[in-house]
Amino acid sequence: MMRMFDSLMKFDRVTVLAYAAGQYADVMDMTSDAPEGVTNVLAVLAATALGRLSDARRILADSPSGCAESALGHIAKGNLDQLCGRLSDAFTEYEIGLHQALDEHLPDIVIYGRTWRNLALARFGDHAALDDLGRIAARSRTEGRKDEADRAEAFRAAGSVIVGRPISEESLQRASTFEPGMETLILASAMLSGQLADFDRFTDAVMRSEGVEGAPELIAQAIDRTGRTDLLWWVERHFKPYADFIAADDATIFPSLSDDPHMTPMDCARCDGRCCYDGVYVTEPEEERIRGFMKDHPGYFENVPEVFLEEGEWGFLFHGKRTIRVPHFYARPDFPRHFTQTKCVFALPSGECSLQKAATDNLYHPWKVKPELCWEFPLIGLFNDNAMSKPHYFGEPDPGFYDEDHPGYLSFMPCARVKPDGTSWKRMYRTEFLHYFKTKGIKR
Repeated sequence: MMRMFDSLMKFDRVTVLAYAAGQYADVMDMTSDAPEGVTNVLAVLAATALGRLSDARRILADSPSGCAESALGHIAKGNLDQLCGRLSDAFTEYEIGLHQALDEHLPDIVIYGRTWRNLALARFGDHAALDDLGRIAARSRTEGRKDEADRAEAFRAAGSVIVGRPISEESLQRASTFEPGMETLILASAMLSGQLADFDRFTDAVMRSEGVEGAPELIAQAIDRTGRTDLLWWVERHFKPYADFIAADDATIFPSLSDDPHMTPMDCARCDGRCCYDGVYVTEPEEERIRGFMKDHPGYFENVPEVFLEEGEWGFLFHGKRTIRVPHFYARPDFPRHFTQTKCVFALPSGECSLQKAATDNLYHPWKVKPELCWEFPLIGLFNDNAMSKPHYFGEPDPGFYDEDHPGYLSFMPCARVKPDGTSWKRMYRTEFLHYFKTKGIKR
């Protein structure tokens, strides 16, 4: 049977096999006195699975050398960022690591990185990532690469729960053949989706697992659902370090501002994309980046003309160059009457942004060439000079109100609706804020 990390076997076969078997504590023991290199990176991956956050961060401080180790090192950093709730940073690390692995012809590391990145994309709200996980699982199983197939299948189950889709019954039936951590992840996902009521089977898998790759929070939620206090050791050991890190990180996001208002949960994949109806205003540097990206990936932009900008204005709020608009029918009955039946020229028929889709499909950060006003929306306070004191306008009179014929913009967006028992605006737009702080060089 073929195993994962073929390119690393010549460096440390025993440690690679232990990691593939989910024996993460053994990996840590094997690597405790090892020099930097491939063994060091495997130690980071094992520490991440065990929830030993401080150990993983300490080991990562040593830059790995060699093409295989370096590519995997960036992916390992991306995994850690993902579990710490820093999705934008994770996408940056995955972009670097995956493109390096592609350049160095390391297909095993590409598959591993894509699998983890797809889980991050599911957390990001990208449902298409589940399809790619399905393709990875099917191809890997056909090629006899069971470790890679099992991980992709387990991550697909976890991603399905995250985006609110049922998991595959075939995956649930096959879970007993997986290493204990991956089996536990599938069973937890099935419990949370209402597809498994066998608490004993889940409990047995938890007891046999040494941590887990991918989504420890789902296992913690499933343990809570069982009411089994004798399993809380697993949560304390393998999940709580990440929960504590995220809570501390959250406390640095606009700490002087209230956690209110709370928002209606939002899934962009189920939205009609009405925020794009009037196009988007772009800067000259953004236009140059977009043109270069279109030249490199023309297949995504066959319906975008050479001249894709026009002069525009929106009431008294915006003026300048914006993307041209094309006819588009919005079928939902709550579509605002004062919005035109148009859409940004970069929108695909599905409603997806072709710039984001092209970047995602080609293993770049999803927002690599997306205009800043797009990824910041609906946080329109970030458009202004006083962004750090007034980052949002949720629950307030619509700042886009012009007159009775143009009663606003933000308040008509599903992603800007206030809900008293919903999610704090800080948590709901955590990824956007962290990306904003990083791109602007703002220290928290």
